[in-house]
Amino acid sequence: RRNMTLIIQLSAPKDYEGGEVLLRVGDEELAISKEKNFACAFLSTKVYHKVCPVKSGIRKSIVMWAGRKSID
Repeated sequence: RRNMTLIIQLSAPKDYEGGEVLLRVGDEELAISKEKNFACAFLSTKVYHKVCPVKSGIRKSIVMWAGRKSID
């Protein structure tokens, strides 16, 4: 089960249009920075997230997940 998500932006904002990463925190939807090398970590189980379609160019990123094994 994924508990933590880490996203690292590898492309510069000028390299693509669209592709925003949106996080829903409570009733608010926030777009994370598109700056190259920006990193964002969040609790996957608590924060709904989505990536908008890329309209032009190429968006590169690294996504990593961390979880924990249930010991029930």
